[in-house]
Amino acid sequence: MFISREGDRWICQNVRCRCEFEVVKPCVVNSGSNARCCCGSEMTRRYLAPSVRRMDAAEAETFLEEAGLPLKTSADRPKHSKT
Repeated sequence: MFISREGDRWICQNVRCRCEFEVVKPCVVNSGSNARCCCGSEMTRRYLAPSVRRMDAAEAETFLEEAGLPLKTSADRPKHSKT
């Protein structure tokens, strides 16, 4: 199944072509491969490195609640004795 979201950029894998397109309307196509270029080569999505951002405590709690995960803080954890 080929799934494409708005804003995705696809690049032709043929080094002589390297055609690109950007998706302006999402679509789902029932096929076993990625999109094909006008030259016939397979296209792949442009790689975007993951980004990391910090959350404040309230935002983190909301995220955990929506994900259905338990809220645990350092005060909830048992304290270990140093014996």
